Amino acid sequence: MPSVINRPISYPIKERTPEEALGRETLLMVTSNLLSWRQGPGSFGGFHLHACWDTDSSLSRRYHGSSISRTTVLYEGVQELLSHSPSAEWQYLADQLIAQILWQQSPEGGFFYAGPENEPAYTPEMSCPIHQMNPLRALLYHYQNTPSGNPVRGEIEQVLERHIRYFNTIRWRDGNGWLRPLPYPGWCGVTNQDLVAVASLALYAKTMDDWEPYNEFGLPALDTYLGSHFYDENTGLFERGDQPRFTERCSYMCIIAKMLLLINDIHPDKRIPPILERVGEVLTEAVYVDAYGNMQMSVGIDDEQTRLSGKKIWLRNKIQIGDYPEMIHTMHLLEPYFGELREAGRALECSLAQYVFSDGFIPTTLDATKPLFAIATGLNYFVNFWKYLIWKNPGGIDFSEIPILPVVRRRCADMELISSAEGWQLSQNNHEVFHATKRIPLGIVPHGETLANDPFQAPDKFDFDEVVEIGGNV
Repeated sequence: MPSVINRPISYPIKERTPEEALGRETLLMVTSNLLSWRQGPGSFGGFHLHACWDTDSSLSRRYHGSSISRTTVLYEGVQELLSHSPSAEWQYLADQLIAQILWQQSPEGGFFYAGPENEPAYTPEMSCPIHQMNPLRALLYHYQNTPSGNPVRGEIEQVLERHIRYFNTIRWRDGNGWLRPLPYPGWCGVTNQDLVAVASLALYAKTMDDWEPYNEFGLPALDTYLGSHFYDENTGLFERGDQPRFTERCSYMCIIAKMLLLINDIHPDKRIPPILERVGEVLTEAVYVDAYGNMQMSVGIDDEQTRLSGKKIWLRNKIQIGDYPEMIHTMHLLEPYFGELREAGRALECSLAQYVFSDGFIPTTLDATKPLFAIATGLNYFVNFWKYLIWKNPGGIDFSEIPILPVVRRRCADMELISSAEGWQLSQNNHEVFHATKRIPLGIVPHGETLANDPFQAPDKFDFDEVVEIGGNV
């Protein structure tokens, strides 16, 4: 029979505060969890779960390897640690993260393994603009941090040149499944994605002192998405652009806001500050009280009901708590434009604090139809949580401080996840569905099958036994 060292823990933990749950101790545990997923130099795996679109298909493709779109967040986190305390280990990791991006460029110029919810993405065409352009910013930040004369700068210059040529040739006005080709300037025609591309081109222009790509492609695309066809100044909402009358969800509004902040910092545009103010107002409107008395963020608006009623009707069918760390940080950045975001951000922190698990994971979503998402953190949300905790707890991390990752059994409804530093096992209705060794990218093994030299055996002794409740949230 399985045995548990500590008493069972039920979530949410109502009495727990952000000061207790989001401090340095949690940062160190999340770091331990992150490092347990290290699969090679600069390569970190994880669960590929998509909170907004409920995607978990990478499990059936047996892949829990890296996705270089997330390398930018990891690199930014490492650089933040280095800014407080120089460390040979963290500097080595920063260099490895950049080497991973350089290594994953295709001959045409795009990046392999840049399609998180579609991983493993063996061709650049299997990914979209946001995930093709995120790695570009990591390269540009590293270029800024690398002394002149270092040969790595020359390598980065070549990769940047090939990628921008590929992206602005193959992807320009390519469109999406609903609208192809685009009849207006842009790449895929989805607001949040194409604004990531605009911001990346702006950073390229500033870093390399080459404004031609931004002026030829970035600025016309910016005009598209700041225009009335996409941005409604009355509601403060953006159309997505990949189906008719479909507005961007709140998590994507935060991506849009961060990209507009970066663009405006590099190339000031008088249209942007009023939009940032309205985005702040929209995010504040979207916060509500759930059945537990916690403040939560709506998914977005119900487009059809909003059109019928003439006022915003918010979608509250699930809670995308995995998005909260990035959203809270974005709301902090937007406070100069809309001061009421301070209170809203603090409220979301209080809700997040109640769902930080013993091994540093947080739910991807709280959704009664997807209990898996309540017990496992998607890689995107996990690295954002790590970076958020670094921001919340400034200072360096010495590798000697990092704790041993506990063995945890976590359950929600009919799903159970057992995880350790070595691997994980997922079961449904007490029957194993998958198990996997973390350090093997294609190491997910469906029940009844075998993997040669498979080293992982699910433990029968747990440091923590956890139960996640969903029903009272939505």
